[in-house]
Amino acid sequence: RPRQRALGLLLCAAFVMLPAWPAFFFGGNAASEKPLETYVALTKINVREMCDVQSAKTGRIIEQGEKFQVQGSGAVGPQRFFKLADGPGWVFQRGVAGRWLDKDII
Repeated sequence: RPRQRALGLLLCAAFVMLPAWPAFFFGGNAASEKPLETYVALTKINVREMCDVQSAKTGRIIEQGEKFQVQGSGAVGPQRFFKLADGPGWVFQRGVAGRWLDKDII
């Protein structure tokens, strides 16, 4: 389990950092090159610690209809993950349980 967690952290970091690498090496401001994106929750979303559907929940909940901003994203298989811009945590695009299973939730 510690090995899985370490790999998960590395994957999450790569999703956020890789888009900034060209600016790091060639100058410029990566934040200004990629604006924040805004999404609306279609249902209640439990924010996760890492970009993994099995990751622990942070305790933060994005309520149905709530707008939120993301600063990075990436995909693992069919699931797309989004890094929240206003603090720690990740949300994913498709539901993983109940009536939202395999349906877009943002």
